[in-house]
Amino acid sequence: MLFCLERAGSYKDGFVNVTGSKVLVQPDGNVTWAVPLHINSYCSVDATFFPYDKQMCDIHFGSWIYDISQLEIRTYTESVDLTRFIVNSEFDLTKAEMRQTVEHAGCFPGDGKHSMVHLNLLLRRKTNYYDYIVIAPTINLCVLTLATFLLPCECGWKIAIGLTVFLTLYVLQLLIAENVPDTNSTPLISKYRI
Repeated sequence: MLFCLERAGSYKDGFVNVTGSKVLVQPDGNVTWAVPLHINSYCSVDATFFPYDKQMCDIHFGSWIYDISQLEIRTYTESVDLTRFIVNSEFDLTKAEMRQTVEHAGCFPGDGKHSMVHLNLLLRRKTNYYDYIVIAPTINLCVLTLATFLLPCECGWKIAIGLTVFLTLYVLQLLIAENVPDTNSTPLISKYRI
């Protein structure tokens, strides 16, 4: 049975559903098993350089049950077929690589040699939204903050501008908090704004 090691959901969600799938057996003994998959997987997120971050996602496929003497997983090519790739509104797929290996792990049953397929994805966040909604207003508010120091103390607008800038910075901080993914790393933009 084929299994996605970085599955998102219950333990049953990682197994490949083989109901209704067909196997093609060649006269030379090669067996081709083409199974359509829809897998929910997870990747760790490093949001340190948010919104200019890159995410590397490694997904591993293998069998917990059968070792390499019983099941060898092979890929046809080293490249990933992206003909049916659906464009995402938040990330660009920069790189997609696939490779096969033989893992020697003691946690697997059998002799410990298991055939694995590794899928590596490099995702880059699209930054236009954050440039216009977060970065540009933040720079403008910083300039306004400095401009309030140029106003004379007797000017009544000095307090009004200072409070407006403070409240606007608070609203932008809430906007950033809503858009930053949940992770253990703290974005540099949040450190700057604090």
